[in-house]
Amino acid sequence: MTRARTKQPTVTSSFVALLALLVFFVVFLSAVNAVTAPRIAAFERAQKEREAQQALAARVLRPLFPEATLFVKLGATTFHDSVADYYRIEKGPVLAGYAIHAFGKGYQSVIHAIVGVNPDFSIRSIRVIHQAETEGLGARMLEDSFLREFTGKDPQRLHVITKGDTADAVMAITAATISSRALTEDAVKTAILFLEQRIKNNAVTSVP
Repeated sequence: MTRARTKQPTVTSSFVALLALLVFFVVFLSAVNAVTAPRIAAFERAQKEREAQQALAARVLRPLFPEATLFVKLGATTFHDSVADYYRIEKGPVLAGYAIHAFGKGYQSVIHAIVGVNPDFSIRSIRVIHQAETEGLGARMLEDSFLREFTGKDPQRLHVITKGDTADAVMAITAATISSRALTEDAVKTAILFLEQRIKNNAVTSVP
């Protein structure tokens, strides 16, 4: 009985098979790339945005928290039609405090400040970012001697006085009570009380 011969692949058939396999892999890799490329690009964009936000936050908030290692944006709100971002500040694994942009309607301008608070929401420090109040009067809110009055104050009881004990208050700038109240009560107090309520109600998560 004669054994049937096994058909040997020809050079042409081998080439066709290899070409088909190559085409399959090209199509497969193209399909994978079409699915993953947009996701990778979106991830890279989000990463760059996070890095840009972190750099911006560091520039603005570092003077209030020089020891901080991380500034985590928690969200944003609006005061006087201006966007106010708020942050959690960390020093390594430890909570260092919080910060929030604050806006108050002054005598001649909307005052923009940034407020840093301790974990118990007592005031740590304040920076006035923008103001256009009267030179020599309301504009004196930029002076360190005035801003230092806020340190350690309880925002719940924060108010402006023109004379008396400043244990729970801030002494108004001479002849600039409106500007003093705008920064103290309209901007700083309002912003901290908002932030405290949001944090204590567990209503914030970090923004990616």
